[in-house]
Amino acid sequence: MANGGIIGPVQEPTVGDVVTPFTSPGTFVAKKTQNVGLLVVAGGAGGGHRTQSNASGGGGGGFRLLPAHPVTAGQPVSVTIGAGGAGNSLNGQPFQNGQGDDSSFGPIASTGGGSGMGNGLGGGSNFPNTNVLDGGSGGGSATAPENPYTGNGNAGGYSPPEGSDGGASNGPSNPGAGGGAGGAGGNGSPNTGGTGGNGADATPVFGSAPQPYYGPTAGIYSGGGGGGCRPGNGNAAGGGGPGGGGAGGRGDPAGAGTSGVDNSGGGGGGAGEEGAVGGPSGKGGDGGDGVVLVREVSVVTAAPGIWTMADVFANQKAGTWTN
Repeated sequence: MANGGIIGPVQEPTVGDVVTPFTSPGTFVAKKTQNVGLLVVAGGAGGGHRTQSNASGGGGGGFRLLPAHPVTAGQPVSVTIGAGGAGNSLNGQPFQNGQGDDSSFGPIASTGGGSGMGNGLGGGSNFPNTNVLDGGSGGGSATAPENPYTGNGNAGGYSPPEGSDGGASNGPSNPGAGGGAGGAGGNGSPNTGGTGGNGADATPVFGSAPQPYYGPTAGIYSGGGGGGCRPGNGNAAGGGGPGGGGAGGRGDPAGAGTSGVDNSGGGGGGAGEEGAVGGPSGKGGDGGDGVVLVREVSVVTAAPGIWTMADVFANQKAGTWTN
């Protein structure tokens, strides 16, 4: 028999919902024609870095939650999982932190998070003459006097939006945070990097545990990365957004941003400010990889008359197996 099953006593079929997680690329084949619940989360962006300044957090990956997406029994669907973007670690290179990669389930795609920046340039910003790196959620802007040029979210133009904008800098060395799928990144303040934007909730479609959720908060995905902070007592880095966002790095000695949690699509935290000109510098946190979840409704998971080898062993051990 296929899948290692053998013929045995008639077993009542088990019917229930089945959630299939994808943390790496693969192929989904539906057990029956129906509408499935679907979550597609892209990779989060890396946090920013820049010598002589602290840097902003990366945006969370795009978040697409569909309660009823049609699939056909036996028809394969290609699944891609977006990698998280690399945090910036290069002195003098404010554009080198990576944007997250897109994820997809067949035609349903989500957009990778927008990068967090360093030295006054918004992650995915509209700032003149910069690279445009908008994403599923936008990165925050970094140091500059009140820099409003934050990264834009919902780069895919979806409805409902797949993410939110990044936060703005609010004065020298006070960077904004990356946006999350459920809320904009926090603005920087005179003493604190912005807090990463909230992630979005998948439980309305997938329910609560024990579904195969990933990240520190069950069911919440695509949190934004926090902004780094300047040196000095009383200064604080921005926390990562709920949904796997990484926290910003501290100031002197230069601290690295925390990476976003893999398979949550969280953005990486921005690096802390470097105190000595030309000295070593912290690294922006990496973005977390994305994930795809598929929920099939009322499928048969054990057919009458077919027993798996595990069932046979368990019944033989319990003395309930009959030939």
